[in-house]
Amino acid sequence: MSKQAINGRCCSSSPRVFCLIIGFSERLIMIKEKTVLILGAGASMPYKLPSGPGLKALMAKELMAFGRRSLTQPQHGFKIELLGEFRDYLLRTPAMSIDVWLGIESNQRFLDVGKSYLAKVLLNCERDAAIFDDILESHLPTEKTYPCWYRHLFQHLDGPLEDFHKNQLSVITFNYDRSFEHFIYESLKANFSSEPVDNIVKQAETLPVIHVHGKLGNLPWQNVRDNIPYNSPSNDTNVRLAAQQISIIHEAEDASKEFEEARKLLIEAKNIYILGFGYHETNLKRLGLKSIQSGSKNIRGTILGLSPTTIRIADLHTNASHMSRDNKLKNQTTYEFLYKNIDFK
Repeated sequence: MSKQAINGRCCSSSPRVFCLIIGFSERLIMIKEKTVLILGAGASMPYKLPSGPGLKALMAKELMAFGRRSLTQPQHGFKIELLGEFRDYLLRTPAMSIDVWLGIESNQRFLDVGKSYLAKVLLNCERDAAIFDDILESHLPTEKTYPCWYRHLFQHLDGPLEDFHKNQLSVITFNYDRSFEHFIYESLKANFSSEPVDNIVKQAETLPVIHVHGKLGNLPWQNVRDNIPYNSPSNDTNVRLAAQQISIIHEAEDASKEFEEARKLLIEAKNIYILGFGYHETNLKRLGLKSIQSGSKNIRGTILGLSPTTIRIADLHTNASHMSRDNKLKNQTTYEFLYKNIDFK
């Protein structure tokens, strides 16, 4: 084969050879440097999951469905009086985050009902359509607000199924939803549709996704009892099971297995990308980002919609890089940040 053909200018008499070369090279894209994504609520918003303030608003709206002044029957095992009191205080508090509000000592009597309604709202938001229905819209001139960053990332993970485990990517998420791992699993199934499901599961499980505050239960392919499938109804059984598996900020422990695993991944990582994160100081301290800073680490992130005070905190915890703030902290969506700034290696 000529040198010109190898460089992409096909001088061969067989165009089929040229096409095979291009296809093969595209499937060799892998992430070879140890890379960790830290995900906050903003990273899930493109998939119709709420922000912190949005979660509180949806919970209040759910409770308002029973009437502003009176509740007529227990819900999810909670007494009418407790539900009414919880609803009224939730509507009045200026706190933007339900996690922060439930963490106040005098409000911890609402912890069980709060986690149940948090689980109920998020289970209602976990839908395939929110993840996969943009497959055409993302390539057509529409007014879609959020392109799919999961799909963009997956292009850099793609390769032969048996090599998927070689990708050096890990995910630390503060989100309860399972949209990321659901997308990875379903994308592998779609790309390798003739492969046995066991092979798909084996590879999907090699990409670590650590939910440091818990999650809405395990997915069926994760082979754990009492799982909750994606797209599940928010009935009493699922709400109760999901609520038991999540922890709000004040419940989480620095020494938990999840935070220990997260800190280990961060110490070993070369690239750390913080996406849709609110930079809550408690969460930052638990991750230990400030203590692992070194000139060799590439720590960058998004700051879309954050206040100057929060941006200052973000800057303090991401100053390992020699870049200026403008280069390491971007006022962009997750998709824009990854697409325009990150060269996955």
